[in-house]
Amino acid sequence: LSLFSKKNKIALAIIILLGFIVYSPALKNGFTDWDDPEYVTENNTIKDISLNGLKTIFSDYSTGNYHPLTMLSIAFNYKISGTKPFSYHLTNNILHLLNVFFVFVFVFMLFKNRIIAITGALLFGVNAMNVESVAWISERKNLLYALFFLSSLLSYLKYIDSQKKQYYLLSLLLFFLSCLSKGQAVVLSVVVIFIDYVRNRNLLNF
Repeated sequence: LSLFSKKNKIALAIIILLGFIVYSPALKNGFTDWDDPEYVTENNTIKDISLNGLKTIFSDYSTGNYHPLTMLSIAFNYKISGTKPFSYHLTNNILHLLNVFFVFVFVFMLFKNRIIAITGALLFGVNAMNVESVAWISERKNLLYALFFLSSLLSYLKYIDSQKKQYYLLSLLLFFLSCLSKGQAVVLSVVVIFIDYVRNRNLLNF
């Protein structure tokens, strides 16, 4: 089965369009008084992306959490539009749609089954569980860590299929970036065990 066959492209385009339609109302949202002041509107850390500013971002804990890549992405939004919320919400929506794409590719590569891939991507793309992550600016961390998380899993699958060590190293790098986006990414180390199980692969076989 070809990953980017005509049928897959059509199905994926429809799913992404549905995902955009479902979450497009969030583009009209403003900031909330829950975490958005600490993350954005009252956060002086994101206002400086000079070398010293980057050092601060990568050494700062936001509301008790360490996720510098998330704060860096918010800092770029601040550079673009200051405290106008549209660019933040647009970025969240784009990240979500990218994750929908990666879910489709990951599931298809894992099971080699179009129906399972379409079902998985559709359920993820329009699922109510993602409303908070997409519609709430401060939950950017969920979207960003998922992006690197899924990318890491894809690289790991590519490593299994090709046995090329560069894909394994890339998977580790993306895992690290996912952890810098949100600490919960550490569960990836368990997820790869299930991937090995599905693929009937010995985990110790490098």
